Amino acid sequence: MVTLVRPATALPLLAAALATLACNANVPPQWRVGDLRILAVRSEVVGSGPPPYADADSGDTLEITALVPNPLGRATFRVRFAACLPTGTQALPPCLDPSALRDVDKVLADPGVVQLGEGTPAGPDAYAVTVSVPDLTALFQQVIARAEASPGLQCALYLELPVLVVADAGAAHQLAVKRVRLTPRSLVAGTPLQNAYVPNRDPQPLGTWFVLDENTPCGTGTPVAVPCSARAPCIIGACGADGFCAGTIPNQTGFLCPLHDGTSVGEYNQCAPDGTRTLYSESLEWQYYATDGDFPDADVFGNATGTTAKFVPPAGAFTLWTILRDGRGGEGWVSRALPGR
Repeated sequence: MVTLVRPATALPLLAAALATLACNANVPPQWRVGDLRILAVRSEVVGSGPPPYADADSGDTLEITALVPNPLGRATFRVRFAACLPTGTQALPPCLDPSALRDVDKVLADPGVVQLGEGTPAGPDAYAVTVSVPDLTALFQQVIARAEASPGLQCALYLELPVLVVADAGAAHQLAVKRVRLTPRSLVAGTPLQNAYVPNRDPQPLGTWFVLDENTPCGTGTPVAVPCSARAPCIIGACGADGFCAGTIPNQTGFLCPLHDGTSVGEYNQCAPDGTRTLYSESLEWQYYATDGDFPDADVFGNATGTTAKFVPPAGAFTLWTILRDGRGGEGWVSRALPGR
């Protein structure tokens, strides 16, 4: 990690800049989705769950899904996917080159960039492509050889597949980069390296409830975005036609309170230079987006995060997105269009 040492005078200037940003009514908060946005991108090995692997191996079928709201309904909407296959060199691929990404069309035309196709609908505001991971044995052998030569690298037995997500809708354009991990699960099976790198799985959100007191247990609140499923049965309210537990958000300030499937929380190793492994549990993070309402406790940039989030519901209809991340590339979300009060 690089630590930047700033002059003492930089701190007041930074504080002033943040204050100006916070007071600028023309800058919408991060949580408010008013136009085309890419909110999250998930990788999932088909047939590997539950919970599914987020990391892929040679021969796996990989589904890549982007969460892309288009609240204004802009026409000519499409979501394209592309990737830069790992080469085993230290050269910066165009998919990760900030200067190259200033001209997205040029990057997409680069012969080293693989077109994955246009996304097809895969749920509310979600668009996905399915691809087959090629045989990466030769590159994986290089990674394994480095780990055998330097035991401290045993916990990093993976390559990165940078995936570009390009969303276009009318005059609006959005770009996101997803770093998908590729790991040689099959090659290290039965060897001393088998458990060094723990392949990541996607965390599984159960849904989002609304409570008036943040100390109230989530599941006993109003199910504002709880999909009907065996993992999260509708304790309050029947299953609606939209596939969510029926529940109307109260006409007062309260707290959004999401829950996750505890069995989807993973573990990972960190390796000392001599190869000694220390096992840690993942730290999950929730993030909230909405088309309307207010998150009064959002940070200065308007990010709404936390295991609960204070929320002022709007009077009219709005859409709510609750995203769960595990810090290792695994993602999951729940999105629902809610009627007005």
